[in-house]
Amino acid sequence: MGGGPVGALTALSLFRRGWDVEVWESRDDPRGKDERITNLRSINLAISSRGLEALRSVDPSLGT
Repeated sequence: MGGGPVGALTALSLFRRGWDVEVWESRDDPRGKDERITNLRSINLAISSRGLEALRSVDPSLGT
């Protein structure tokens, strides 16, 4: 699975159904090799009602 939101949700869903799951991200660590980098940007994430329903389909306690 990819490390993005959909990959993580899919991995959680498959894991709860008994699958062995590994999550991999193909992009390098944005911090690079020097963790002193301070110009990183945060990502503001808004979840639509469809996204919240997807979360609830995996775990009703999610997306509340």
